[in-house]
Amino acid sequence: MYAGWDNLTNEPIAIKVENTDRKNASRSIKREYRFTVKLHNGGCRVPKPIWCGRSQDRRVMVMQQLGDSLSGYFKLCGKRLSVQTTLCLAIELIGILESVHDIGILHRDIKLQNFLTAYRDCTKFYICDFGLSDFYLNPENNTHIPMTKGHSRYGTVRYASMNNHKGHEQSRRDDLESLGFVLLYAARGSLPWQTIRDEDRRQKWSKVYEMKRNTSIASLCESLPPVFIDYMNIVRKLGFEERPQYGELKRMFQEEYDRQKFTRQTKYDWETAIE
Repeated sequence: MYAGWDNLTNEPIAIKVENTDRKNASRSIKREYRFTVKLHNGGCRVPKPIWCGRSQDRRVMVMQQLGDSLSGYFKLCGKRLSVQTTLCLAIELIGILESVHDIGILHRDIKLQNFLTAYRDCTKFYICDFGLSDFYLNPENNTHIPMTKGHSRYGTVRYASMNNHKGHEQSRRDDLESLGFVLLYAARGSLPWQTIRDEDRRQKWSKVYEMKRNTSIASLCESLPPVFIDYMNIVRKLGFEERPQYGELKRMFQEEYDRQKFTRQTKYDWETAIE
């Protein structure tokens, strides 16, 4: 990703470049651009798409430049976020996923790096990078995709849902389960399986799956408010085609936030760190 400047609008831009020598690279970036356009037109918080085309031997996607990612702020805060910040993030990010899902699209690679802040507002969030995204609703007839098995595992193994590990077709529940792992990682500072190192991708996915399967949600959420356990249990019990109750999930985190009676004025840890 490169930073640039639009001389016509006098605004900063982000430029994503892919080498066409890479297998399916041009298809991937064109597909990502189409998803970004559809989501932006649907009112989702995504970078504004500006242009996609070929520059010499490379496919290029130009979009609105945003601020730092949540991964950057996570590192700035010592690689661990407070309960207050994590609860606020849960409410905001569930809402963003709801808007994406309501357009009929799955993200399929939820991680801190794929949530960005606004260009000059570190408290407003966007979602980006739709290179692995796909429709869960058929664009032609608006019907839900069928449940199938035997798929390749994809996305970021650290946050992958259990269904993804099993090779099952993903649906809305899997984006939400991945978000749950992201929130736990943010609040804990680490996840048990991130220490697994294996050059063979298939073996690594298998080892991480076994550790996830043998690690209880209760132990992952130890020392955290019980709302995190409730959230993970709810999203894991969702049916393949079932629409998540996004409003209820947000309400759970909001009630926990109110229950905690935080006294700090700023919601997010990095607001103080970047002053």
